[in-house]
Amino acid sequence: MREGTVLSSDNNIKTVKQFVTWNEHDGFTIGLIHSHPAGTQPSAADVFTLLDPLKIPNLVNGGATAINYYKTNFSVTVVVYDATYVLKIRDITKLQALQREYALNNRAFNEKVSSAIAIKGDYDAGFLSVFENAVILYKAGAKDNLFKAAKFDNNGNLILIQPCL
Repeated sequence: MREGTVLSSDNNIKTVKQFVTWNEHDGFTIGLIHSHPAGTQPSAADVFTLLDPLKIPNLVNGGATAINYYKTNFSVTVVVYDATYVLKIRDITKLQALQREYALNNRAFNEKVSSAIAIKGDYDAGFLSVFENAVILYKAGAKDNLFKAAKFDNNGNLILIQPCL
Protein backbone atom coordinates (compact mmCIF):
# COMPACT_ATOMS: atom_id res chain seq x y z
CA MET A 1 0.00 0.00 0.00
CA ARG A 2 1.15 3.51 -0.80
CA GLU A 3 -0.22 6.51 0.99
CA GLY A 4 -0.17 10.07 -0.20
CA THR A 5 -2.05 13.32 -0.03
CA VAL A 6 -4.19 15.00 -2.65
CA LEU A 7 -5.84 18.36 -3.00
CA SER A 8 -9.52 17.65 -3.42
CA SER A 9 -11.96 19.67 -5.51
CA ASP A 10 -13.15 21.45 -2.34
CA ASN A 11 -9.53 22.62 -1.68
CA ASN A 12 -9.01 20.28 1.27
CA ILE A 13 -5.95 18.09 1.56
CA LYS A 14 -6.96 14.46 1.90
CA THR A 15 -5.02 11.27 2.45
CA VAL A 16 -5.42 8.57 -0.17
CA LYS A 17 -4.28 4.98 -0.11
CA GLN A 18 -3.42 2.93 -3.15
CA PHE A 19 -3.49 -0.80 -2.69
CA VAL A 20 -1.53 -3.06 -4.99
CA THR A 21 -3.12 -6.52 -4.97
CA TRP A 22 -2.30 -9.82 -6.61
CA ASN A 23 -5.04 -12.38 -6.02
CA GLU A 24 -8.28 -13.65 -7.53
CA HIS A 25 -10.51 -12.04 -4.91
CA ASP A 26 -9.14 -8.48 -4.97
CA GLY A 27 -7.70 -8.54 -8.48
CA PHE A 28 -4.32 -8.25 -10.11
CA THR A 29 -3.05 -4.67 -10.07
CA ILE A 30 -1.11 -3.83 -13.20
CA GLY A 31 -0.90 -0.09 -12.80
CA LEU A 32 -1.17 2.91 -10.54
CA ILE A 33 -2.15 6.44 -11.55
CA HIS A 34 -1.92 9.72 -9.72
CA SER A 35 -1.57 13.40 -10.49
CA HIS A 36 0.86 16.08 -9.50
CA PRO A 37 -1.42 19.10 -9.16
CA ALA A 38 1.55 21.45 -8.81
CA GLY A 39 2.64 20.34 -12.27
CA THR A 40 5.90 18.62 -11.38
CA GLN A 41 6.97 15.72 -13.56
CA PRO A 42 7.51 12.20 -12.19
CA SER A 43 9.85 11.90 -9.23
CA ALA A 44 12.34 9.22 -8.27
CA ALA A 45 9.79 8.01 -5.71
CA ASP A 46 7.27 7.58 -8.54
CA VAL A 47 9.74 5.43 -10.46
CA PHE A 48 10.41 3.19 -7.48
CA THR A 49 6.66 2.59 -7.11
CA LEU A 50 7.22 0.20 -10.02
CA LEU A 51 8.85 -2.15 -7.51
CA ASP A 52 6.04 -2.08 -4.92
CA PRO A 53 4.33 -5.25 -6.18
CA LEU A 54 7.44 -7.28 -5.34
CA LYS A 55 6.41 -6.86 -1.69
CA ILE A 56 3.22 -8.87 -2.29
CA PRO A 57 3.66 -12.51 -1.20
CA ASN A 58 1.02 -13.75 -3.68
CA LEU A 59 2.96 -12.28 -6.60
CA VAL A 60 6.31 -13.64 -5.43
CA ASN A 61 4.78 -17.04 -4.62
CA GLY A 62 3.18 -17.08 -8.08
CA GLY A 63 6.60 -17.92 -9.48
CA ALA A 64 8.37 -16.86 -12.64
CA THR A 65 5.22 -16.64 -14.76
CA ALA A 66 3.53 -14.18 -12.39
CA ILE A 67 6.68 -12.11 -11.94
CA ASN A 68 7.32 -11.95 -15.68
CA TYR A 69 3.72 -10.89 -16.27
CA TYR A 70 4.13 -8.14 -13.67
CA LYS A 71 7.48 -6.96 -15.10
CA THR A 72 6.01 -6.79 -18.61
CA ASN A 73 2.69 -5.14 -17.77
CA PHE A 74 2.89 -3.08 -14.58
CA SER A 75 3.00 0.69 -15.05
CA VAL A 76 2.88 3.91 -13.08
CA THR A 77 1.08 6.86 -14.67
CA VAL A 78 1.69 10.44 -13.54
CA VAL A 79 -0.60 13.20 -14.80
CA VAL A 80 0.74 16.76 -14.72
CA TYR A 81 -0.73 19.99 -16.06
CA ASP A 82 0.91 19.76 -19.49
CA ALA A 83 1.51 16.04 -20.02
CA THR A 84 0.88 12.48 -18.93
CA TYR A 85 3.81 10.17 -18.24
CA VAL A 86 3.74 6.38 -18.12
CA LEU A 87 6.67 4.53 -16.58
CA LYS A 88 7.35 0.84 -17.19
CA ILE A 89 10.15 -1.48 -16.20
CA ARG A 90 12.95 -1.92 -18.75
CA ASP A 91 15.46 -3.78 -16.55
CA ILE A 92 14.34 -4.79 -13.07
CA THR A 93 17.88 -5.53 -11.85
CA LYS A 94 19.05 -2.03 -12.78
CA LEU A 95 15.92 -0.50 -11.26
CA GLN A 96 16.50 -2.36 -8.01
CA ALA A 97 20.13 -1.15 -7.95
CA LEU A 98 18.94 2.46 -8.34
CA GLN A 99 16.37 1.91 -5.59
CA ARG A 100 19.09 0.66 -3.24
CA GLU A 101 21.11 3.81 -4.00
CA TYR A 102 18.01 5.91 -3.32
CA ALA A 103 17.30 4.06 -0.04
CA LEU A 104 20.84 4.69 1.20
CA ASN A 105 20.56 8.46 0.73
CA ASN A 106 17.45 9.76 -1.02
CA ARG A 107 18.59 13.38 -0.67
CA ALA A 108 21.84 12.64 -2.55
CA PHE A 109 19.94 10.62 -5.14
CA ASN A 110 17.43 13.43 -5.72
CA GLU A 111 20.36 15.85 -6.04
CA LYS A 112 21.84 13.52 -8.66
CA VAL A 113 18.56 13.70 -10.60
CA SER A 114 18.39 17.50 -10.21
CA SER A 115 21.98 17.82 -11.40
CA ALA A 116 21.27 15.68 -14.47
CA ILE A 117 18.24 17.87 -15.26
CA ALA A 118 20.38 21.02 -14.95
CA ILE A 119 23.13 19.56 -17.16
CA LYS A 120 20.68 18.46 -19.86
CA GLY A 121 18.72 21.71 -19.56
CA ASP A 122 15.46 19.78 -19.80
CA TYR A 123 13.51 17.86 -17.18
CA ASP A 124 12.66 14.85 -19.33
CA ALA A 125 16.19 14.47 -20.72
CA GLY A 126 17.84 14.81 -17.31
CA PHE A 127 15.38 12.50 -15.61
CA LEU A 128 15.71 9.86 -18.30
CA SER A 129 19.52 10.09 -18.27
CA VAL A 130 19.44 8.77 -14.70
CA PHE A 131 16.79 6.09 -15.28
CA GLU A 132 17.22 5.24 -18.98
CA ASN A 133 18.59 1.75 -18.56
CA ALA A 134 16.07 0.83 -15.86
CA VAL A 135 12.73 2.20 -17.11
CA ILE A 136 10.82 3.01 -20.25
CA LEU A 137 9.27 6.49 -20.25
CA TYR A 138 6.23 7.26 -22.38
CA LYS A 139 4.81 10.75 -22.70
CA ALA A 140 1.69 12.34 -24.17
CA GLY A 141 0.72 16.00 -24.26
CA ALA A 142 -2.09 17.26 -22.03
CA LYS A 143 -4.61 17.28 -24.86
CA ASP A 144 -3.20 14.24 -26.61
CA ASN A 145 -3.82 10.55 -26.17
CA LEU A 146 -0.89 9.58 -28.39
CA PHE A 147 1.91 8.29 -26.16
CA LYS A 148 5.45 8.26 -27.48
CA ALA A 149 8.48 6.53 -25.99
CA ALA A 150 11.29 8.83 -24.90
CA LYS A 151 14.84 7.81 -25.75
CA PHE A 152 18.18 9.31 -26.65
CA ASP A 153 19.41 9.40 -30.24
CA ASN A 154 23.02 8.69 -31.21
CA ASN A 155 23.95 12.31 -30.43
CA GLY A 156 22.53 12.16 -26.91
CA ASN A 157 19.45 14.24 -27.74
CA LEU A 158 16.11 13.23 -26.24
CA ILE A 159 13.60 12.22 -28.87
CA LEU A 160 10.04 10.93 -28.70
CA ILE A 161 9.62 8.02 -31.07
CA GLN A 162 6.68 6.36 -32.75
CA PRO A 163 3.47 6.04 -30.83
CA CYS A 164 2.73 3.14 -28.56
CA LEU A 165 0.11 0.90 -30.09
